[in-house]
Amino acid sequence: MGKNLVRKFKVLEMGRDNQHKEVQAKYVKNKGEPKPKVLGPKYELTEWFKWSDGIKVWRIRALRDFDEVKAGYLGGYVESEANLSHDGDCWISQYAIVRDKALVCENAWALDYSIVRDEARICGSACVFDNVVLRGRCLIKGNVQLYKKVVVGGRVQLWGDLHFDDNRTLSAYLKTEFEKRKIKNEPEQTTEG
Repeated sequence: MGKNLVRKFKVLEMGRDNQHKEVQAKYVKNKGEPKPKVLGPKYELTEWFKWSDGIKVWRIRALRDFDEVKAGYLGGYVESEANLSHDGDCWISQYAIVRDKALVCENAWALDYSIVRDEARICGSACVFDNVVLRGRCLIKGNVQLYKKVVVGGRVQLWGDLHFDDNRTLSAYLKTEFEKRKIKNEPEQTTEG
């Protein structure tokens, strides 16, 4: 498993003529020194919105440069500013949706058509893209990468250098981890004779 995530994606930028144009950007996440905090908001809610299961979500626009995002780039959708931290290099890109009490923070990214909802949290340098759905009270952190059609829910917690692209491998991993913990926590059986 690689230490870096290298992913090309399209970013929407607002041109001078108020028309959207797609800009190719290269997203590279490195484990490096933390960047100093920059005060002030890094994004704003725009007037563009859409509906997600009956919930109005608003497109965001970057107000300053950070990571590979430039001021003016259009991001994904949030229900409110409580869904995306203004600190760190976290971002919601393209058509990703973060809503309810869900949160993207630190240096985490939600890309493509991913949905982060309910009370799910994505932190650290984690990244979800393609059609990933995070729901319930799950916590994704560290350098976890979830992509394709993975669905994570309930109280699942994933951290470290993990990469999953389907529910089968994720389920197998979770089952193995559950069995390890079960064996570790079982009292030893002793036979007295």
